[in-house]
Amino acid sequence: MLIIWSIESGDEIHAIEAHDKEVNCIAVERDSVFTGSSDNTIKQWNLETGNLVRVFKGHQGPVYALCVSSDKKLVISGGDDRKIIFWDMNTGAKTRVVNTKHFDRISAMVIDHNRNMLVSAGGLGKKIDQRSIETGELLRTIKDAHVHRIPSMALTPDGKMLVSVSWDQTLKIWEMESGALILVADRPTPPSRLYAVSVTPDGKYAITGGSGVGDGVVRKWDLKTGKLIQTYRGHKDWVACLAVSADGKRMVSGSDDGTLNVWNLD
Repeated sequence: MLIIWSIESGDEIHAIEAHDKEVNCIAVERDSVFTGSSDNTIKQWNLETGNLVRVFKGHQGPVYALCVSSDKKLVISGGDDRKIIFWDMNTGAKTRVVNTKHFDRISAMVIDHNRNMLVSAGGLGKKIDQRSIETGELLRTIKDAHVHRIPSMALTPDGKMLVSVSWDQTLKIWEMESGALILVADRPTPPSRLYAVSVTPDGKYAITGGSGVGDGVVRKWDLKTGKLIQTYRGHKDWVACLAVSADGKRMVSGSDDGTLNVWNLD
């Protein structure tokens, strides 16, 4: 089910039976939302009407990661088949298929818009790849970035730092230019697998969601020091996804308890 909500009112705008199986990832661009599913497809929906615009078929397994290129011409998907597929947003045609060397599913992707670079993480493979969007060429691999699955990554707005989180309970900050590790944040207490991360628009803080013993906690971290700044409690189960508003004043968290929470970050 794909549900589109009003952040201001909390009202449901559209409820769409989007796929035959679960929706694993979404990407929003202008008036469209793209959904990736365990039915092996990506679908494009009109945000205003909720109507289906286009179906992208080509993966040989569930789709777990989606993003849109800087020029807004390409949809890029990663899946359980370890492939990254570049799609023409206007026609749905495949423009490039990259067979990666990730160990298993591609679990997270982000775009460095300053360098026109795609960053992908490969699940239990524990490595992070950086590749050219223009050519698909692999530019750098950060090996053994974590010791467990990497389900989420985020870039600071200036593109200088990459933030990754893992089931190994760590948040790490990397320099994009060199791939060097800058710091490892304090581990959450009590211990918690980290499932999701988002960075505030000012580039100062990371927001994470995870799971642990009785843990449906959202946490705010200082990216300069790696210290925990604040916790937000309200979910009853693990937090699977996060987004911060463009003005940095609000955050939305989605949980396996079936709820979306909207928080004030000020």
